[in-house]
Amino acid sequence: MAGISLNFMMIFLVILPFTMAIIIFGFRKWLKNFAGEIGAATIIAVVALIAALNYILKTNPSTNILYGIYNTSQGTDYGPPLGVQLRIDGFTSWFLLIINIVIVFIFIYESIKQRGKPEGPIHISLLLFITAGINGVMIANDFFTLFLSWVIIGVTIISLITFRRRAIDIKEGGVRSYILIGLSISFLLLAVILCYGIFGTLNFDVIKNNDTILSSSRIQNLTLVLYTIIALVIVGFGLFANIFLLNLWMPKAIEHSHASTQVFTTGITSSIALLSIFKVLFSFFNPESFVGIAYPQVLAVIGILTAFEGALLIIYQVTRKDEDKASLTKIIIYSAIVNIGIALTGISLGGFTVEVGSKGIFNLSDIIGYSALQLINLAITMFLTLTAKERLVSKRGSEKLFALRGSAKDFPLTVFMLIIGLSSTIGLLPTFGGVNIYMLVFSLIQLNFIGYAIFIVLILVLLLIGYLIVFKFLIFDKPTKETSFGSGGISQDLSLHTFLGLLIALGLIVLGIVPSIISNSILENINLMLP
Repeated sequence: MAGISLNFMMIFLVILPFTMAIIIFGFRKWLKNFAGEIGAATIIAVVALIAALNYILKTNPSTNILYGIYNTSQGTDYGPPLGVQLRIDGFTSWFLLIINIVIVFIFIYESIKQRGKPEGPIHISLLLFITAGINGVMIANDFFTLFLSWVIIGVTIISLITFRRRAIDIKEGGVRSYILIGLSISFLLLAVILCYGIFGTLNFDVIKNNDTILSSSRIQNLTLVLYTIIALVIVGFGLFANIFLLNLWMPKAIEHSHASTQVFTTGITSSIALLSIFKVLFSFFNPESFVGIAYPQVLAVIGILTAFEGALLIIYQVTRKDEDKASLTKIIIYSAIVNIGIALTGISLGGFTVEVGSKGIFNLSDIIGYSALQLINLAITMFLTLTAKERLVSKRGSEKLFALRGSAKDFPLTVFMLIIGLSSTIGLLPTFGGVNIYMLVFSLIQLNFIGYAIFIVLILVLLLIGYLIVFKFLIFDKPTKETSFGSGGISQDLSLHTFLGLLIALGLIVLGIVPSIISNSILENINLMLP
């Protein structure tokens, strides 16, 4: 009976939002006034289920792992290769809990914005679909279930990007996203097929815990195929994670989308795509066993290049001669790319277990742990900055920095939220992101990854220069006559959104001062990500 209850709880993390999305879409004519509230209530129920699973994990401290549908630790004789195989552990439960809390705030924000609009229930349904896919990705314990979850996410992202867009925007963003996400899903499907052909199973735990599946001689014979699988996984998930050069499609595609769509694509799906890369590679190609396949080093370099790319694009935006075309939306999106690059570098270097040895395992855990915490920070800050940006744009009528000059005079609370969110993305203390990046750099130095630490510091300096120019535009520059809206002030800026945003902004500062509120739970369980 307990097994049935556990299976029910785990599968409902996906089934509940998916089912409610169908119901809201089917009855959209009658639910347009409170579809957002139903969506928020659904995700609150999901958060409660995750919290219950977290509690069950604490009562099982010996393994700190729960299996759904069947327990892979009991043997490898399970037959159907395409069966649903679920797993939740100490790291996954906490990461998923925090991400779903952020999603609750997204639904609260959208419930206010979409209330009474005929298209509101459709938008809420799409957000529920993508939430179901996100939860599926995090608890999937086999490559095929992971692939199906990403299919849900990919199709939903295309729908969100093209939702209620002008024809010219659909041509520029929708077609581009359709082609590239289609390619990503195709690459992942090919990787699934090749993995099943080689390993005879798609279960992550079975492959990770059985070194005999691939002998050293077979590895040598299959080197080209194994490198092909690794490349397919990196490129397939990399298109979702927005890593170096694979992110060129994304800023233009989502620039004019809803803030909620931008938050999901830059702050949430990109983060779990990064985790998906390592879930597959650390399981199928343990760096300790596949010494000749040095993919962690390659990924670490890609991470640095991704972060540099994002930083240089920010500098370009804030220093371009035609300053009336500098886009605040793109600056925020590029800052997400920088954080993805830094996190990719950190988690990749955490895979160097062979070269560092057992002495460095604590610091390796720290590197991965603080990188994962920065992904959590990314989800929080993207919600804070992109919703604050959308509010400024709705008031000023433009997302260009030139049009937003002096916005702090009319909308001090919104600009404060924006500044705190951006500060946390570049690691300014005292913010949550500041602590994470500082500790990540410190851990890299402790493990003698001095070059990577220096590169990250240089990237952060570039970000700081770019953000100081942005802050100057928003705070110190005088509004142009076309964008001035009278005396303004705090009273003009008060709303439920600013209240929620201020809570999150202050929360980022509190977490910067007392990071253990979140970090301890992640760091204590991060070894479950290690190969």
